[in-house]
Amino acid sequence: MGDNQRLSTIVFGDIKGYTALMQDDEANAMALLGIFKEQLEECVPTYGGKIVQYFGDACLLSFESTSQAVRCTLKLQPVFSKKQVPVRFGIHLGEVIFTEDNVFGDGVNVASRIESMGVAGGILVSKSVRDQIINKPEFSLKPMGSFDFKNVEEPLEVFALTNEGIVVPRREDLQGKFKPPKRRLIRREVLLAVAALLVAVSGIWFLRPDSPSLTEEQRNSYLAILPFENETNQAGLDGFGPMVSGWLTSELMETGEVKIVGADKLKEVVSEAGIAPPDIAALFAESGIGILIIGKYYIQDNQLFVQANIMDTQTGLIVHAPRPIIRPQTQKSDILEELSEEILGYWEVRDLSRFRQNPPRFEAYQEYQEGLEDFNQGHKTGDDKYFAMSEVHFLKAFELDTTFRTPLLKLHVAYHNMGRYGEKDSLFTVLGELKSQMTTWERKNYEFEWERNYGENLEAARIAEEMFEMDPSDEVSFSRAMGQYVRANYPSRALQLRNKWDSLYIGQAGDQLHFSDGRDVPLYMLKEFDSIYTMYQKDLQIVNDPWKNRMYAQVLIQTGRYGELPERILAAPERGPVGKPALLYRICNTLMLKGKDSLARIYGGQLKDFALANRDKTNYLQWLGTAEMFMGNHEAAARHLESYREIDDDSDIMADLIPCYARMGATGKIDNLIEHYWGPRINGFSAYLRALAETIRGNPDQALEYLATSIREGYGFDAWSYAYDYHFRPLFDDPRFQQLVRPKG
Repeated sequence: MGDNQRLSTIVFGDIKGYTALMQDDEANAMALLGIFKEQLEECVPTYGGKIVQYFGDACLLSFESTSQAVRCTLKLQPVFSKKQVPVRFGIHLGEVIFTEDNVFGDGVNVASRIESMGVAGGILVSKSVRDQIINKPEFSLKPMGSFDFKNVEEPLEVFALTNEGIVVPRREDLQGKFKPPKRRLIRREVLLAVAALLVAVSGIWFLRPDSPSLTEEQRNSYLAILPFENETNQAGLDGFGPMVSGWLTSELMETGEVKIVGADKLKEVVSEAGIAPPDIAALFAESGIGILIIGKYYIQDNQLFVQANIMDTQTGLIVHAPRPIIRPQTQKSDILEELSEEILGYWEVRDLSRFRQNPPRFEAYQEYQEGLEDFNQGHKTGDDKYFAMSEVHFLKAFELDTTFRTPLLKLHVAYHNMGRYGEKDSLFTVLGELKSQMTTWERKNYEFEWERNYGENLEAARIAEEMFEMDPSDEVSFSRAMGQYVRANYPSRALQLRNKWDSLYIGQAGDQLHFSDGRDVPLYMLKEFDSIYTMYQKDLQIVNDPWKNRMYAQVLIQTGRYGELPERILAAPERGPVGKPALLYRICNTLMLKGKDSLARIYGGQLKDFALANRDKTNYLQWLGTAEMFMGNHEAAARHLESYREIDDDSDIMADLIPCYARMGATGKIDNLIEHYWGPRINGFSAYLRALAETIRGNPDQALEYLATSIREGYGFDAWSYAYDYHFRPLFDDPRFQQLVRPKG
C-alpha cells in the first residue's frame, strides 16, 4: 500500500431533504446548515476526526479509529434531533487515497452510497465497520440486509445503529442507487401451459363468437394504427385522433402478442403527400406493414361516434369493421376502453386487464400533443427554447392527469437536451416512484435511462435493442442501442445491430439509413480504416455530411492519405458542433496519435488563425487554447482555457485543461479542478482525467488503475477516447493498456 493509500473510516453526512427545505423557507434552511457545520466543527476534532470537505449541505469526514467515528456520530445525532436538523450518516471502513487536502477512492464511494439510502436521524454502517465494533457493548446494531449498489461488484451488508436517540429505519424505508433486480426468465412451455389452463378454466377471451378471424398470415404481419380522422368540424377535437392511435398502439404493444409499430413517421408521409385511402394500403405494404387500422369520428345527436376499420394492405380490402362506439363527448376515456376491447378481441388477445392502464384525460393529452410539437421542433432545430416551451405543456399535462406518465418521460429527455441535469435527476426520482404503474414500454424507457445514468452502457444497449424489436419503426431506440454498444466497447455488437436494421426496420423506404450510417464508428474502433475509406468512396455525397467529414479526416490520417486533408477542411461548415474548429481539433488529435507531431502543429496553427479571426465568438478562447495545446505551448493554452472557463464553466473543457496542467507539473491545480466539479467522489470522467494526468506525468501504474476505474464507472468508448486519445500514447505498447481498451465484442 502506497504512502498516500491506507485504510480509513469514512463518514458521509447530509441534511436530508435540504433542497425542499430551501424552497419552503430559505432563511430557515440556511440556519439549519449553520447549525450543521457548527456542531461538526465542534465535535469531530474531539474524536480524532477530520472534516475533509463540505459539499453544500453534505460533509465528508475521515477518522483513524472506527470506534471513534461511530461515537462521534452517536454524539451528534441527538443534538441534531433536538435542534430539528434532519441529518443522516453513513460510515464505511475501506481503502482510500489521501492527497494534501482531500480523500477519494472506492471506500469514499461506498460510504456515500450507504449514507444516501439512510433516513433522517439514523446512522448506517457497512459490515467492515460492524466487524470492528461488534464486540464493544456500547454499540447496538441491527442488520438491514444486503444491498446491490450500482457500480459495486458484490452486494454489501448494511447495519443500523440502534442506540438510544437514534432513528432506526425499516428495510422498506431504505432507498438508494441500487442495481435493478435481474429478470427472472420463465420457460415458454410453462407460460403456455399456464395460459392454456387459465383459458380452460375461465374462458377469458375478448373475441365475440360472431367476429371474423384473422388468417395466420395476417396475424403474423406487422400492424400500424393511423390517427383517426376528425369529421366533427370542431377543431377542439383534433387531438382526439392522435390520442386514439397512440392509446391503441400502447395497449396492443403491452400485450406482447401483437406485432405492432408506431406510425408516427408514416402518418407524416401520408399527411404531406395527401394520399387517398386506396393508395395508403400500397404505401404501407411497401413499408412492411400487413395490417392497418384506420378510423374516423363524428358527432350525431350530441353523441361522439367512433368507427374503426381494419385493412389488409396487400389487398387494400377492409377485413373487419368493429362495432361503432357511441358515447357522450365527456366520456372519451370510456370510448377508448371500449374500442381497445374490440381491437384486442379481434386479435384474440386474452384478458390482461390487471396490466392495463386507464386512458389519460383528453385535456391532458392535448397539452402533451402541444408539448410534443415543441419538443420535436427542438430536435429539428437544436434550439433549447423549444424544449423549454415543451416543458410548460408536459408539466401541465401531468398536472391535469397524474396517472399520465408519458409527458414526464419526454420532459426527462428535454431536461437532458437542455443540460438541466439537476432537474433531470429530480424528475428521475419522481419517475422511479411511478415505475410500478408504468407500461412495459414506459418501464423500459425508465430502465434505459437508469442504466445509462449509472454507466451501465451494455445493459442500456440491450434494453434499447429490446425496444427496437418491440417497435421496429422506432429509430430513437435503434440509435440509443447503437450508441450504448459503442460506449460499452462492443463495436461488433453494434455492427450486428446495424445489419439487423436493414432486415427489421419498418418505415418509409426513403428514410432508410445510408450504408455507412452506423457502421463507420464501430469499424473505426475495430481499426478497419481501409473498409471505411472504401465505404465512403462509394458515395462521396455522404462524406460531405459535416458529421461524417470529421470521421473521414481521421480515416485519411489512419491510412496515410495526408494530402486529402485540405479538401476535408474546405468541406467543413465554419462553426457549430461539427464546424471547422471541431474538424481541426480532430485532425490534430489523430495526427498526434500517429506520431505526426510536426504536422499536427501546422494544423494547430490553422486552428489558431481561425480563432484569432473570430474573436467575437463565444468559443474564441477555447479554440485558441486547444490550438496552443497542439502547438506545444501548454502554459499559453492553460491561460486561454482558464479564461474560457470564466465565461462557460463546462466540465467538457477539462479534457484539454488537465493535460496542460500535467505537462506544466501543476498537480495542485489538477486536484482542485477535479474536486471543483465532483468533490471526492470518483466517476468515470474524473477517473479518465486523472488517468490522463498520470500518463503525462510518467506514472503508468496509477494511470492504468484510474483507466480501469473509468471503464468500470461507465465512461464511454468512442472513436476519439482511450485508444484514440493521443495523450495516452506512452501507454500504447503496454499489454495492460491493450487489454483494457481491446474491443469486447
